[in-house]
Amino acid sequence: MTARTHFEKDVIQRLSHPQRIIEVSEIFAISMFSQLLNIYVYTMILSAMGFDLPFWKVMAASAMVSFAASLPISVNGWGVREIAAIYAFGFLGVDASSATALSIAVGLLNTLIVVISAPAFALSRHLFAARISKYRSVYAKHGAADFSEIHSSDQLDFQKISSFSLGMCLPILLYFQFPVNVSGTTLTVNLGDIFALLGLGLLVSQISLSSGVVSFRVHREVLLWLLLVSVAIYLSLAIGFIRYGAIPWALGNRGIGWLVVLGYFGSGALFSGQFGRQGVRRIAEVLLLTAATVVTVHLLHRVAYSFDWTSLPPPPNFEGFSSNRNAFAFQLLITFGLAVCYLLPTKIIDWKRLGTAMAILVFATLATNSLTSYVTLICLAIVIATARKDLVLRSCIVIMFGGLTYVSFPFILNMLRYALGANFTGFFQELPIERMIGNEDSSVTERLESLRGGFILWFSHPILGGGLGSFISTQVSKTGTPLVIHSTYVWIIAEMGIVGLFLTGWIPMMQIKRLSATWWKRPKLLIGGFGKNDSAIFLLITTFCLFSLAHEVAYQRIFWFVLGVLLAGPGYTSITMLWPRFRSNHFASRGDHITKAQA
Repeated sequence: MTARTHFEKDVIQRLSHPQRIIEVSEIFAISMFSQLLNIYVYTMILSAMGFDLPFWKVMAASAMVSFAASLPISVNGWGVREIAAIYAFGFLGVDASSATALSIAVGLLNTLIVVISAPAFALSRHLFAARISKYRSVYAKHGAADFSEIHSSDQLDFQKISSFSLGMCLPILLYFQFPVNVSGTTLTVNLGDIFALLGLGLLVSQISLSSGVVSFRVHREVLLWLLLVSVAIYLSLAIGFIRYGAIPWALGNRGIGWLVVLGYFGSGALFSGQFGRQGVRRIAEVLLLTAATVVTVHLLHRVAYSFDWTSLPPPPNFEGFSSNRNAFAFQLLITFGLAVCYLLPTKIIDWKRLGTAMAILVFATLATNSLTSYVTLICLAIVIATARKDLVLRSCIVIMFGGLTYVSFPFILNMLRYALGANFTGFFQELPIERMIGNEDSSVTERLESLRGGFILWFSHPILGGGLGSFISTQVSKTGTPLVIHSTYVWIIAEMGIVGLFLTGWIPMMQIKRLSATWWKRPKLLIGGFGKNDSAIFLLITTFCLFSLAHEVAYQRIFWFVLGVLLAGPGYTSITMLWPRFRSNHFASRGDHITKAQA
């Protein structure tokens, strides 16, 4: 509501159209009815198996399993349904074998329903095609453009509504994630992953139904880079499987996780393809205001616990709802860099309000007491100092205000402690330098150990690497404790080797080389001179590269979402451009729908 303008009003009007409301209500009713039937089937089969359990508890567990099986991360729910059934019904005392048999029975019934309904679905598509042909003949006498405009209007409405929904949900949900233990492996789950997978499904449907054309414009080198990274990841996953067998961490965190990451990138690209640079500004505002709200709530929680107003203890680190202070600092710095380029250069009335929110981000970044975030913030400040004078002045005000707030906060807390008798011990964690010199078993020691182990693994497999999951598998077998490599660069060369490093870094290094050459000739072009979008990309990549030195941030969702938003733009892109020998035939056959210039 703080940033609401005609931009949102236009999309809301599309959503509030009576025809759209009827369509959404129809989908909702069918979904709810099918889910209720599914839950009822679980209850009846469990009762037939001889389990005498409270009806409503069985319904609740069935709802959990049904929801998990309906997520778009499996084929008709297989695999996910079985794991969820063992977990949910285990709370009710159902043994694992019975829960597995129950889920398989429901899965077979669901598959049978799909097989039975497939002919009806095919018939409905045939009737739909006949109706389209009838409408086409009716509108042909009024001009061919009339029908295409009516047909494309519905398609554009759907694209705008779906892109808007994904683009507004993900920036908010990105700040809320939590760890889940699956088969002894801890996975970080974000509620936005569901929407990201829906975005990936939307992309796949566009590619399959539109002869490889997606509804955003992006440079072909970006698509080639994503393809090369995908090849490197799944090649390394196959190597790890051959050498060490199935490693749950590698399959879930890296294999399936990469599909989720592609979903975030695609969702950001779809949003930017529909709404352009105005949409990027909306993303920056939503990210900034969400981050400021999260920081404020988290800070108030810590204060309330100090006054014994709540018995729920806050996490030991200042980490918001990210379950990791370094990940939280990375999210804040990504948001800060995007806000510097898109929000600070605004009118005087706007930048004061948004500047206050940015100062809150600086305060929270310092409060995380992450050494890497300190170094990254200093480097970003140096880079921003090359911008034009008004932007440099505003950035200095924001950073100084946030820094002074962080420095003065302990004194304010001490005054309140003496006045009110509250306990503020451990309100902020010790500074990084204190952790380094005062604790031999600190996280710094663990990071150095992981780096040493990563280089040892690379020396053993220099070309193709040890394979995904090889490091954590080796650590578990040696020490019994899982450990990951705390550096993106070392992780790549250790588990993917020189080949993986080349596939993932070749195109980015070429672009950085070009950018560095331009900056060396004209430094003032770096921030402000390149334009908002190019400057934001530079700050985004700078933050990622610096954080990657000491942390593994290759799968950080906010990075890929913002990267997709910044690299894409309005227009159309043909995936077949990756194979130049097919381009001429493709554009000849698609000449009625998309021009070569548009693609």
